[in-house]
Amino acid sequence: SFDFRSKTGLCWELILEVANYLSLNDVVTAFSSDVLCLLWRYNKKLPIIEPSETFMRTMIPTMMPEQIVSLRIKADHHKSTIELAPPATFNHVKKLTLINFQKNQIIDFQKYFTRLICLSLFYEEQMCFHNFMKIFNYLNSPIKQFEIHCRNVLCSHRRTDLIFQKLNTLNYTIEYLILNIAHISMTIVNKCFQSYTTCLLKTIIDFIKIMTNIQCIHIIINPGSIEKLLDINEWKSLVTGCRKLKKVILHGKRNMSQDEKLKQKALEIQNQMSNEKRKIEFEIKLK
Repeated sequence: SFDFRSKTGLCWELILEVANYLSLNDVVTAFSSDVLCLLWRYNKKLPIIEPSETFMRTMIPTMMPEQIVSLRIKADHHKSTIELAPPATFNHVKKLTLINFQKNQIIDFQKYFTRLICLSLFYEEQMCFHNFMKIFNYLNSPIKQFEIHCRNVLCSHRRTDLIFQKLNTLNYTIEYLILNIAHISMTIVNKCFQSYTTCLLKTIIDFIKIMTNIQCIHIIINPGSIEKLLDINEWKSLVTGCRKLKKVILHGKRNMSQDEKLKQKALEIQNQMSNEKRKIEFEIKLK
């Protein structure tokens, strides 16, 4: 590969600084494989993002497993990633990001990652929470942070609004949930099989209830949908089952005409969720 240092004369200190903004595979491509020893010496641990087969075949065997702590992979490449990696390659991965993985693929793939702390799922299209309820039963490590990034959340009320509670899927380790639905379609949001006016929030709340150890909920949503997440009764229903919940953040883009109204609503929900012995912070962030 191109020996960036010898060709440009840049010092290793500057290369290390630049490396902070790149994936590990990009660093190797830009600076040559010589950089691996430098990263190891200075304890730099960078994410591997959608590695090519060439990278997996030639670079991964030269690396120490302790250097590989974060991996992002697409569903259509997951088999080659595993097949080309030596045994124990992913023993130290703490964050795993999966793009467009289906339930069975996730269950099969995650068994290679025994020290995961964060599992992040990205979907280019809509998703149904029902399809992922039983994933928690197959996780080989105690996930602390769970993320879902998707375009749409589908209605979960085709048969019954109690289906989440009926499934044996309670999770006792997740403390932090990030749900990014900033590009959600209003046409999908409004289609509820039971015509619940709070369909979107009810679906989200029912999903969160299986995470009995949840402490912080962070939902990113577009401005047009944020009011659909402000039903007091739905949020109050979360308090009993999630006894360690401390904070809820709704994150959206600023709309000056709504600012004061949303702040007042957030304070109202916070007061309803809290009591003398337990305070739950409810915050709406608009930027």
